Amino acid sequence: MLASESAKSQSPESFVYTGLIESYLGKRAALISSVLISYGRLSARELSKKSKLSPSTVKKTLVSLIQLNCVSVWVETTLKSETTYYYFKEDGALALLYSGEIIGYVDKLYNNDSLTQIVSNFLSLGNLSINDYLSSFGSDDKEEVHQLEKHFASLVTDKFLIPISKTHFNPLKDLWLQTYKKAYGRIPKTSTLSELKRKAEAKAFAKLEFLKIVDYQPESLIIKDKSTSSSKINPNISLSFNIQRFLKYKRSVQLTHFCCHRIGKVTSVIYESALLATDKNTPPVINPLHQIGLSNEEFEDASAYEPKNSCTFNARDVLKHLPTDFILNGTILNGPTKRKASDSDTRSSSKRVKLEEGFSVPELNGEDHSDDEVEDSNTAKLAIVEQHLKILTNSTIPFLKKAQNGLYYVPFPEVLTLLKRSVYDSVISSTLGAPCARILRCVRDNRLVSEKLINSVALLREKDARSLTATLVKYNSLQIQEIPKSADRAASKSVFLYRFNEKHSFDFLKSNVCWNMGQLLEKIDCLKQENSGLITKINRDDVKGKEMDYLLPSELTQLKELKDRELDGVIKINRLTSIWEVFKFF
Repeated sequence: MLASESAKSQSPESFVYTGLIESYLGKRAALISSVLISYGRLSARELSKKSKLSPSTVKKTLVSLIQLNCVSVWVETTLKSETTYYYFKEDGALALLYSGEIIGYVDKLYNNDSLTQIVSNFLSLGNLSINDYLSSFGSDDKEEVHQLEKHFASLVTDKFLIPISKTHFNPLKDLWLQTYKKAYGRIPKTSTLSELKRKAEAKAFAKLEFLKIVDYQPESLIIKDKSTSSSKINPNISLSFNIQRFLKYKRSVQLTHFCCHRIGKVTSVIYESALLATDKNTPPVINPLHQIGLSNEEFEDASAYEPKNSCTFNARDVLKHLPTDFILNGTILNGPTKRKASDSDTRSSSKRVKLEEGFSVPELNGEDHSDDEVEDSNTAKLAIVEQHLKILTNSTIPFLKKAQNGLYYVPFPEVLTLLKRSVYDSVISSTLGAPCARILRCVRDNRLVSEKLINSVALLREKDARSLTATLVKYNSLQIQEIPKSADRAASKSVFLYRFNEKHSFDFLKSNVCWNMGQLLEKIDCLKQENSGLITKINRDDVKGKEMDYLLPSELTQLKELKDRELDGVIKINRLTSIWEVFKFF
């Protein structure tokens, strides 16, 4: 389904999401998703009218989209009737976008084919219970079933799979409004509180209730197995893949690369291990309170961020998560040195055993010496890790902050803000040139800037500075603000200054990158359509694995060219996605 140029520019994210859904679920699913993104919530009848599909086709397609978390459902009840509305849900489209990376990450993390297969099946099938999975697995071997149950327990414990309820399929905004109305209705109308205070009190109660609903955790999730007396996941509860858990990993990857760029490769490995130590319990990448549209007054200042106890760590926790082949020795030049054993220590360590005939020859306790060496080695490693953590703490960019009792934590609000600025500066520098990045930093640091100040601070000639500033204005990196000097606001007496609107510039870059991702997806789709005959031939059962025997030399050349061009497009999409996700989620 080739989107029109106006539709592409109107909603770049719709352009990307519909392209992804079309490649996985077909054109009808892509059309319905596009209509839901454009018009918002719609009933099945309205969807049928706007998409020009029959009601039965719409309902069949909606089942697949709901199962893959691409559409959410809300039932609105009135005195006369009950209407079911459908919304587009972003989680499913993100799972499709990152499906390859998700499978690769789980395989790397667990190094287990069975676990990877479970995650792959959940990504392709949507929501499943363990009983459903085991019945489709088709094995009666108790040992295999027990092993699969252990794998499910690991995925649920690590929060890759989460239990779902009816509210999982509801849109968050409608769920919030319902929760708020109930909380507001509980406050007695006879109270002396003003309307403003009543709303504030209702909002405080509703926020707590809403977060409980979002973080749904059934009491019967973990049960005891009667035969083995061990804990296992309830096989009757439906589970779904948690895309938020994977986005935490993406956040850690971005912060690790940022640390590598600013501090160094070795310290970035330490930082990556620190992030892995607390990844499971860190705050969600997408805050549900942001999604329901609460104002900025509802959130704490970034500098006032305080982590939970489960998000703190020390040097010992980091050491556990370091790669086994990583060598710490020599990474800190002025680090701690191992104390040499003195002669008195050597003499005191050797013991003599008294026998009936007298004293025996002193024993050489080799095991004690080896244990001491291992302990000294671990102590030295801990000291080196501690030095790296201090480097991260004392850096101009607050990668880490120190808590009490020698614990550390990652100040996500602060460091992610600096990450966005760094990525934006890098994009400007690589596309428009280093002088443009210099002008941008000058304007950002000084807020409102005149041309004269840019010339002097950025060390550029007036002619060059003017042309580069015009380029930045063209790409929405800088905005022009008019400051009148007279009451009649005459243009001849006004001064024009430059300013940097961070949110506006970031959103423009995000939309631009997203549009390019959609273009690449469309090119790959067109490429497959142009070579549809060849693709149909190689997908035949009698040809699979025997392409060299059944394909002509010209077809083999065409197939190689097709794969190379498709691989080139996928690589470009992955590079653009790594930029887009910084401004989309962080």
